Amino acid sequence: MRYQITNNTPNENLTDVAETLVAAEQRRLDALLEHFPQDEVLLRVVLDEGALPQAVRVSLRLSLPGHLLTAQEEGSSLRSVLDEAFDELRRQVVAYKERLRHEDEYKRKR
Repeated sequence: MRYQITNNTPNENLTDVAETLVAAEQRRLDALLEHFPQDEVLLRVVLDEGALPQAVRVSLRLSLPGHLLTAQEEGSSLRSVLDEAFDELRRQVVAYKERLRHEDEYKRKR
């Protein structure tokens, strides 16, 4: 999986910190995406200023073959905001893979 980080904040140090955090999260996400062609999977990370001072907004866009998954979070700590955004993105990847396997069509009898 390839990824691209765009920093739209005046703080240039966030790019280096985000690079480290995204690389760690990418390894966890790669395990879920191993069945997709790696050259067709692209993760875009955008760092923006939040509504409050010292706040950071993170937007994630994961391009998969035939589908686009997005997650957006805002908060004061870049680490916690990225963790929350990646958790949401992983949840969406799992749901998308279940939909591809038509698991929603096979309901269990109770």
